[in-house]
Amino acid sequence: MDSLPISLSLGALFVFGSIIGSFLNVVICRLPPRLIQSWRVESWEQLGELEKAAQEEARQAPGIIWMRSRCSQCLRPLKWRHAIPILSHLRPRGRCGICRARIPVRYLQVESITAALWVSSGYVLGIGMELLLALIFVNCLIVLAFIDIDHRFLPDQMVGPLLFIGLGINTQEVFAPLTSSVWDAIAGYLGLRMIREIHCRFAGGEAGLGLGDCKLLAAIGAWSGWASWPAAVATAAMASILYCCAKMIIFRAVSSRRIAFGPWLAGSGLCLLLWEHSPFPLALF
Repeated sequence: MDSLPISLSLGALFVFGSIIGSFLNVVICRLPPRLIQSWRVESWEQLGELEKAAQEEARQAPGIIWMRSRCSQCLRPLKWRHAIPILSHLRPRGRCGICRARIPVRYLQVESITAALWVSSGYVLGIGMELLLALIFVNCLIVLAFIDIDHRFLPDQMVGPLLFIGLGINTQEVFAPLTSSVWDAIAGYLGLRMIREIHCRFAGGEAGLGLGDCKLLAAIGAWSGWASWPAAVATAAMASILYCCAKMIIFRAVSSRRIAFGPWLAGSGLCLLLWEHSPFPLALF
């Protein structure tokens, strides 16, 4: 791809990104039920209820790789022409090609966002090994963001490997020196954890941030380095505040439902990683 014109390279990234986005949709939908099932099995085993643990384990959780995609309404397996990324949502006007039930717009959002971020990463980093590694970061952040939106938790099974992959990559100083990555991961976790504890102290023990947010910020620091965690927190906080204000203005009501902070952290972390390599170097402040 490096020998192709830039337009063809970015077009190929858009196509492959939308295909990967279709797979990310599967992970977002099927990973949480599998994790919840495993947690229930472990809980029953800890309580000594081995029979209930066996019953829970016997229930078939949706497979991530081998199970074919199905319509969420009629549950029938989709044919290949009904599973084309982006186009399969636009051609039947957002409806299932089999039962004509309306397809959730979430699938189109994930595929479009993934394709757009692949193209943006390719434009900023160029075609090469650095881009391939950055796309791992992009894909994991997309999955974590949407899982946090739907279920209000960030699974350690993804955040932990993301942190150690970032540290491993930066042993070769791909995105930041290893020393900077290690210290920024530690400072990011402790800094957001301190904010969380201060909020608990003044809010009567009620946590405004989850521990998953602290771990995600550590993972972002492991990839970005250079003391990026204050900028990541400030950017995520400002974006979430603007989102809430816009929502209040549009709907003219204050929602009592909490918003997930993970997606804002993920977005700011991705921006910080690409900012260092941007072809348009601008000061943050």
